[in-house]
Amino acid sequence: MLWLSLFFTSYVSAQMCRVLSMQGGASFGSYEGGVLTAMVNLLPPTEVQYNAVVGISAGSLNSLLLAIFPMGQELNATQLIYNVYYNLDGAQDVYIDWKGGVIEGLTLRSGLYNNEPLRKTIAKYFTSLKRNITVGSCNIGTGEFMTWNETVGNANIQEAAICSSSIPGFFPMQSFQGNNYVDGGTIYSNDIFDAVKRCYAVTGNYSLITVDALACFGDKLNTAKSNLKSLEVKLRADEIRSYDSGLSELYYAMEAYPDVNFRYYIQPSVSLGKVPLNFTHAALMYNYDVGMKDAQNIINNKIFARQIINDWIAKNGGVNKRETIII
Repeated sequence: MLWLSLFFTSYVSAQMCRVLSMQGGASFGSYEGGVLTAMVNLLPPTEVQYNAVVGISAGSLNSLLLAIFPMGQELNATQLIYNVYYNLDGAQDVYIDWKGGVIEGLTLRSGLYNNEPLRKTIAKYFTSLKRNITVGSCNIGTGEFMTWNETVGNANIQEAAICSSSIPGFFPMQSFQGNNYVDGGTIYSNDIFDAVKRCYAVTGNYSLITVDALACFGDKLNTAKSNLKSLEVKLRADEIRSYDSGLSELYYAMEAYPDVNFRYYIQPSVSLGKVPLNFTHAALMYNYDVGMKDAQNIINNKIFARQIINDWIAKNGGVNKRETIII
């Protein structure tokens, strides 16, 4: 029986593992839906059969939708993701006013708006996990980055995704497993490091890992309008601080794991809007269409993650040091 055990161990360690990592971005999350749809339709089926999906904020919600389908059913998953964004009935499917309005949010709550509708929207579509998943959030008390995976079960992974999607100040912090959590993007915008770790647990060999990463923000900071309101100012400040953080995280992941195949990094080529809080049908479908076009361009022109990083470094005259990545 020992030879059988050794054979099985060798087989497991020799298999390829693919993982998809998705960034947060509130209503810009529909962009990732468009990207994934194009990837599934343009690439050979085996090249989008992800062993695991990793998500932050809106990326965690997209990860949930993908993870309820087993490997090999990626086309069905993208059809569901499209239907979710197509059928969203505006912001009211994501958040609503408190009974006392913004004043209640400012004085009695930990967020301006009530995101209970988001919990109901997730429950409407979520069934049960059939794929490995990791979602990340920030413990507001300790400042630590916390992740959960499929081992916590179907109910808890939904709660973890809501924690990951609770924009600080805008949505209330979420009480979960004895702690309070806010948006995972507070610490990492794209959890590429955990994506690598998920696959290394499968292969035990970094050279057999392929990572695709999707972003909701590009490396260009667009000029904002001059008459921003208070909440828009807060969100604009967040955008300035982290607009190219996904590229920083990709760069440091490449440095940490030189043998990993970082294949695609797909980010918006044009602005998706001033602030990512437009949940109208027109805005969501615009983001989705941009995502499809960007993915088509990346795939058809064979633009890989290494080229994107090299171009970014050249443009900035070096690596952006605004971000500190802890390995």
